[in-house]
Amino acid sequence: MSRSLYSLILSDRVVEAIDREAYLQQSNRSRLIERILAEYAGVETKEAQVREMMEEIAKRLSAQKHIQVLPNRETQSLVYQAPIRFKYNPTLRYRLEWQEIDGDHQAVLKIFSRTTSRSLADALETFFLQMNRWETEYVPFMQGENCLYRNEGKGTIQFVKILYVGSSAYEEVSRLISRYLRLLNTAIEQYFSSDDPVIREKRGREVLSRWGEEIRKEANRWK
Repeated sequence: MSRSLYSLILSDRVVEAIDREAYLQQSNRSRLIERILAEYAGVETKEAQVREMMEEIAKRLSAQKHIQVLPNRETQSLVYQAPIRFKYNPTLRYRLEWQEIDGDHQAVLKIFSRTTSRSLADALETFFLQMNRWETEYVPFMQGENCLYRNEGKGTIQFVKILYVGSSAYEEVSRLISRYLRLLNTAIEQYFSSDDPVIREKRGREVLSRWGEEIRKEANRWK
């Protein structure tokens, strides 16, 4: 959808109200005015499509046991958390961001944990590194750009993954991303269901292996 620069004459009180609401929604004046006008005129904008996509992903995630979708005013992102089966029941915080760079759409997943437990940080780091290998082996089409950041001084560990780059229909993208996020949650649950490193690796690998087999069967049905 192309954009042009337009001038509007508005009262100061209206602008103040718009700016206040835009701040609360973590948006800006132009974006909020466009959204209000688009909704009034019945025009679906890219922002509206992204918002609907995030709402659909949130709905699918909420159906998963233990996943809690968190309040978030940003229309271009989704935030949720899920517990890990570990000492003191820690949680992982997830943030899915929808970005547009040079005309391409990009979905970025950020997984964050703050912990003083060295054993938990080590286990998370091992899981994310193994997840990369499992994806390469069983679902290479999901093998995007991955980064792992660990700050032992602050007790933080963050995993960043580019899930999608392209221009497919929002409905198809929301389905694929939802499916991956549910798979990731299952892999983490299975991995941390044991304290034995060998069993952990086996259970996590099995989740990715089963998904890869499902994808191959689906592809064969369309041949």
